[in-house]
Amino acid sequence: MNYTKVNRGKYAATWGTPIGKDCISLDTSLSRWLGERLTFLGEHTSSAPLGWEHEDWKAKLHEMGGHMSAWAGHYDLSAQEQAKAYTNAQEAMRWVADNLELLWD
Repeated sequence: MNYTKVNRGKYAATWGTPIGKDCISLDTSLSRWLGERLTFLGEHTSSAPLGWEHEDWKAKLHEMGGHMSAWAGHYDLSAQEQAKAYTNAQEAMRWVADNLELLWD
């Protein structure tokens, strides 16, 4: 049995799946997925949580979505831009965690 061929098959069966491909760089795939959805919600939401003005809520969703999307493309950024994008993405993830129950329309 060819060990290399077996390893390639095992690798493809694991990391070649849609979830496996996402997990190879989960930081970027998660950021892209979440960023697109936060931005979409910010553009199309018809409601806002109690205590939020509708336009402020939309702007915040759009801002946090932008932060996540920026990190998804961090390989194309300079070192300084990467550092800022990383800090902003962390802020966005914390904001999502703090507001998880409010993310609906």
